[in-house]
Amino acid sequence: MNQPSSNIPSAVYTNQTHVAVSSDDMNNHSYVPFVSYHQNSSNTSRNNFPPRSYPQQFYRPINYNSQPQYFPLAPNQRPPFNFAPVSTRFTSRTYQTTDVQNIQHRYQEQQWVPKNNFNQTNKTSVPQGQTQMKKVVIPSREFTPEHLYALHTSFDKILNDHCFSKTDLEQHLDIYHHLRDIIHTRQPDAQITLYGSLLFECCLKETSNIDIDIQFNKTLPYETLKELLDIVRTSDHCKEAYINTDHNPLCIDMSIINSNILVRLTSNNIRAIQLSQIIEIYTKFDKRLLSLLRLFRIPAKTCNLDRPDLGTLHPIVFHFMIIHFLQQLDPPVLPCLHECAFGIDKAPMMVNADEYPEFFQKCNDYASRWKSENTTNIEMLFLQLLSYYVNKFNVTRLLISIQTRMPLLKNEKQMLNRKFFCIDPTSTNRNLSYTIKATNSFNYVQDIFKRALDYFCHEPNHENQIEKLNISYTVVIDRFPKKYMYWQNVQQESLREHYKKTFDTILAWNEGVERVQVDSEIQSNIACDDDDDNQIMSLSESQKAHDQKHYDEDIGEKPVLFKTLSKDLNTIQKEILRKEYDQQFKIFNTKMQQIRNDIQLDSYLLKESVISTDLSLNKAPSNKAPSLHHSGFFYDMKAENFGAEKGAPPVCLVCYKSTHVKSDCPELSLPKLIDLPLVSKNWIHIISNICGRVMGICVYIYFIFFLIVFMFPDQCKLSAEDIEKRDKILSYLQNAFEKCYPLCSVRGSGSAYNGFGFRQSDLDVCVLLKDQTEELNIIILEKLFRIIQSEPHKFRDIELVRDARVPIIRCIDNQFNIEVDLSVNNALAVENTRLLKTYTEIDFRVSQLGYMLKHLVKICDIGDASKGTLSSYAYINMVIHFLQQIQPPVLPILQQLNDDPSNKNGMIRQCMESNVYFYDNLSKLGEVWVNKNGPNTLTAGELWIEFLRYYTEQFDYEKNVVTIRQFEPLERYKKGWFNKTIAIEDPFNLTHNLADKLSQKNWTLIRLVFIQARQRFGTECKDRVIQDSDIDWIQDYLFDRNILLLENPRKLDKANKQTAEPLQSLMGIRIDPKYHQS
Repeated sequence: MNQPSSNIPSAVYTNQTHVAVSSDDMNNHSYVPFVSYHQNSSNTSRNNFPPRSYPQQFYRPINYNSQPQYFPLAPNQRPPFNFAPVSTRFTSRTYQTTDVQNIQHRYQEQQWVPKNNFNQTNKTSVPQGQTQMKKVVIPSREFTPEHLYALHTSFDKILNDHCFSKTDLEQHLDIYHHLRDIIHTRQPDAQITLYGSLLFECCLKETSNIDIDIQFNKTLPYETLKELLDIVRTSDHCKEAYINTDHNPLCIDMSIINSNILVRLTSNNIRAIQLSQIIEIYTKFDKRLLSLLRLFRIPAKTCNLDRPDLGTLHPIVFHFMIIHFLQQLDPPVLPCLHECAFGIDKAPMMVNADEYPEFFQKCNDYASRWKSENTTNIEMLFLQLLSYYVNKFNVTRLLISIQTRMPLLKNEKQMLNRKFFCIDPTSTNRNLSYTIKATNSFNYVQDIFKRALDYFCHEPNHENQIEKLNISYTVVIDRFPKKYMYWQNVQQESLREHYKKTFDTILAWNEGVERVQVDSEIQSNIACDDDDDNQIMSLSESQKAHDQKHYDEDIGEKPVLFKTLSKDLNTIQKEILRKEYDQQFKIFNTKMQQIRNDIQLDSYLLKESVISTDLSLNKAPSNKAPSLHHSGFFYDMKAENFGAEKGAPPVCLVCYKSTHVKSDCPELSLPKLIDLPLVSKNWIHIISNICGRVMGICVYIYFIFFLIVFMFPDQCKLSAEDIEKRDKILSYLQNAFEKCYPLCSVRGSGSAYNGFGFRQSDLDVCVLLKDQTEELNIIILEKLFRIIQSEPHKFRDIELVRDARVPIIRCIDNQFNIEVDLSVNNALAVENTRLLKTYTEIDFRVSQLGYMLKHLVKICDIGDASKGTLSSYAYINMVIHFLQQIQPPVLPILQQLNDDPSNKNGMIRQCMESNVYFYDNLSKLGEVWVNKNGPNTLTAGELWIEFLRYYTEQFDYEKNVVTIRQFEPLERYKKGWFNKTIAIEDPFNLTHNLADKLSQKNWTLIRLVFIQARQRFGTECKDRVIQDSDIDWIQDYLFDRNILLLENPRKLDKANKQTAEPLQSLMGIRIDPKYHQS
């Protein structure tokens, strides 16, 4: 038996892992194992479906002369990853000689432990009359070959049963190519892209669709879908094609004739395409990834873990969870491509759309050079994957990201979500796992992971292997000092600096050879010497050549080709024959794969048995081959094995409670509308004066016998001094930016300049550089960001918001304490400001109603688009739309007016590919706008009540869109906006729905406020109340938040008792009494 070299530190060796501890370091550090698997994993073509790469043998004999790898960790290092105690890594058990002989190939006498530790641990007293039992160390992290073989054969069968075969894959790809040809025949310039699971070949039978995205040049997505619908309906290969308005984004669903294959067509679904391409690229780096993607998807599908409609996760989240895990392993199975390409300093980072083609090209080039040092087999990787998310990953503090191996901490806002937070690699502030918000749903997912781990680690007649599994691998966080492990007062930049010192860059894009990631502190050299193994298993080169020639010869009996069998058959007969032919070949291939696996295992057991026989204690070598026994147990992925017979728990996707489902959610119910009584002129005067008071003017209140005049300072409206402060900020920014961009123009926009600004309104700034530079807007914004950062005496809380619909710089002016939002080349915002300002100059009642509505939504906290409600800009569009639609109208349609109606070209003014024309010559407005019904003489109070009635009684939300650019009703189907909330069209950017981010829950809340405000303002108080009150009490009474939001539980129960009904019944103009609950 080979003795270890004297210069090698004392260690425990196992078939899987080297755990090395020097005697000098034992007193100072704890050590974790460095995984170093040895196996042959010959690379096969990725197109050889299904690409499963199981090794020729589970483990190769260990060369004990090789230098072990080890690295230090801080003492008692535990949180946030729950490792087994360090002591368990060196435990030894006492076995009798006969027991050791029965172990055979699993444990060998060659394994040894530190002498001091051995003597202390195994020193036992032996009773008189008994023989001292021989002491042999049994490693506690060993997985038996029978166990791994059972997993191997089980996983192989599961993949064959649930995943696409090569024939299935080819059939789906043929359909895609055929549809592509059909579309190109009608639209030669169409951009057709395959995405989804079919792109990266992770398709499950009977559940995978063909996802195709189509874009026509200069055609809006909805218009594209309508044209596509005509194309596929005229095709002889598609049936039941329709536009699915319930899907987000809008899509066409259809099926293929003579098959159950479903196809989904989308338009301009860029994010889904990019995510699919990222996954597809990672599958090229290591073939084990694809097998893990398929394996992990099967229990997720079986247990309803991939059902966003049930409150669990989207299927793509599982893909990124696997990639993240394989990147975190040490050594990694996969690289972090974003980190390689853009560096660690920018992580996490946003990649611009125009950068993706080059990024993908370089990633594909790198895939051919990458070779992971981690050779763990698929079975162990699958178990380690479960173990990682059950025992090691700190879900409350860490983010799941594939952009970098560096641990990413949740920020304060993300910390509120104590569940999975999977960063979208295309939009770093977007959480791909946002669908799992209910605690019951998260607990269900976690429980399934734990049960699956326990199930697959259990081996009959053996102890559970979970504790052994937890210490069988290491991850990146293990390389960090102890002070980072508890996450108290840990900053992301500290982690970044330590990561940069510990790890070298994986990839230099311009180099021809990859740079292998190494530990900068400790480098280990492992020399593999398999002479003993080669003597037993290897063939001589001449013998190999002879055998290879024999194996390459054609077999005597060959299957008859389909082409030969189908000769002289018609199309229908060929189709029948093809299905039967494919089925028989599938049976044949499955059987041969099973035979191959049996032979492979038998050869492995034979080899190990021979070695074990030669080295076993007190046993002479024998020429008789040992008997081979298979494991006799099998694993499957049935739901009952994971305690998921009933599926995911029912969860309401609105309030995230498990007591009901979405359709019965009380938060989607509204109180019944009541008939409003007639009100007196005095009450109308009071409402009108409240409108003026909110805006900030003199208020005249008439009582029955008294006239009371109240003089109030401006409460809401911007004063001249407020506007002057904002102008000074604009002037300062103009001077600062001219140093970098001399021809720039800094313009103010938003509420502060459109006539509806509060005194506390922020300042929206637009820097116009159109046609003055070829730089991208985001690059310009980054330069302006650095300029503002260089002015700490002027601005504070400076933040660059990249992932907004329009990227902005957000900061606060120190002198005036005004929040500033700065964008680049957002010229449409300037034009929108001009349009609204012009409407306020036509009639003073426009501003009064606008301020009333903004005051109402501010009190009820439903006027912040960043919180999922509506923006103030959207509310002002609702006011203008109402004033245009009421008869007689208060406002004209400025975008339809022209001095010369016959000159249509005079009504076009291009800006950012949009027509921003509107009539702004107000001195001649009376000449071009003729109000046939005469002027509208309603007071502000009357208009306010009619506004509330219009949006609670009359407007058809299901059918129409709120628009201010035309008088005629604009129907939803013309825009392709089928969301279950209000739709508001931007007057210039016609593809932008101002309510596209509004949730159904928040829309219900907005409607509740409107209904309660209608009843509050439309019902007159008793005379004695008015006489005993003052104006402050009246305003507080009308804007009582508890009443408007029904926040008092008793009032809520009283209002909803026998009157509450679902939102769907209130989407139309009137409510049918039959829908009322009795």
